Amino acid sequence: ANLTDGAKAKGLAARMENARTASAWVQAGEYAALLAANGLGLLPIAQKLNERGFTTRRGCQYQATTVARLLAKG
Repeated sequence: ANLTDGAKAKGLAARMENARTASAWVQAGEYAALLAANGLGLLPIAQKLNERGFTTRRGCQYQATTVARLLAKG
């Protein structure tokens, strides 16, 4: 609660950059993009990611919404 607005913005930027460059996130994104290019929808992609053992940065399983965010960040 004692952080300045500048410090908060800097922390947010660092967290966002870490999320974009995390190797598992990148691998999941590449795999999801490949599946999407082959015509799979968001839910089937989420199911495939979960079957392959991919998890989100927080250790959760992928959902259709998470896949949509993953593909949007490309």
